[in-house]
Amino acid sequence: MPLKLVIFDMDGTLLVTPLDFDAIRAEIGLPEGMPILEAMGGLTDAERARANRVIDRHEAEAGEESQLMPGAERLLTWLRSRGTAEPASSVPSAATTLSSMRLWPAKTTSPSRVQPACTA
Repeated sequence: MPLKLVIFDMDGTLLVTPLDFDAIRAEIGLPEGMPILEAMGGLTDAERARANRVIDRHEAEAGEESQLMPGAERLLTWLRSRGTAEPASSVPSAATTLSSMRLWPAKTTSPSRVQPACTA
């Protein structure tokens, strides 16, 4: 059966994304080493909204600095040659996906056709 669609976890799979989690924690006001997403469950609605804005900004900035993982361009080109639908991505932020699309091979996909499937 041919592949119809592939969903990728972008960071660490297709992209190397330089997120500074210590800086994100500090800006949100979380203790050093505390898992960010888990800690957000204990925030008030207003604090969580602010934390989400901080995370979105950091992810968008990291997306601008991200690089393709070794082999990612070859994989995307291969999928496209097999008639697989434009890849969808699974990331916390659609901004990260769209800002990193500049790296994807032009013959493989088009940023306007990728479908971000945000998980947060």
